[in-house]
Amino acid sequence: MRLELLDIVKQRRDAAEFPVTFTSEDCAALSSSDYEVTSVSDFVVAVVITGRKMHITGSTSVELIADCSRCLKKTDVSIPVNLDFLFEISDEEVIDDEEDPCAALSDGVLDINELLAEEILMGFPTKVLCRPDCKGICPDCGADLNISECGCDRFVADPRMQKFLDVFKG
Repeated sequence: MRLELLDIVKQRRDAAEFPVTFTSEDCAALSSSDYEVTSVSDFVVAVVITGRKMHITGSTSVELIADCSRCLKKTDVSIPVNLDFLFEISDEEVIDDEEDPCAALSDGVLDINELLAEEILMGFPTKVLCRPDCKGICPDCGADLNISECGCDRFVADPRMQKFLDVFKG
């Protein structure tokens, strides 16, 4: 969805609300190689103009499927998204903040899909886990340690202690 911000300015409206609904095609377009967006809750984008400032707000929740960082199982993830942007208005133009530019704004048009994609990346967890106590997979045989122990020796010796271990061996 694209919002024509210049049209709102030209119509001299002080406030406007735009309902946003995402289809399955829109969700597929938001997906990446790291995750698949399954749904975006319907939400309303509110635009308020005060003097020479335009304030854009909205909040929604994005549901997606990503791989667990430890065991690689598909895991449901919910990301809350809060939109809060402030633009400056000059004669028939919407000016972006120079210090923190919004990539979704181009020639007075705000691309909501691109804005959401950016917010998903910002809110994406650094480590996705299927459960807090996920044991992951065995580095030797690849068995899922959440299901059962594989019996592989996973002891990793500290290389700094190797000289001491050599003394005890022989």
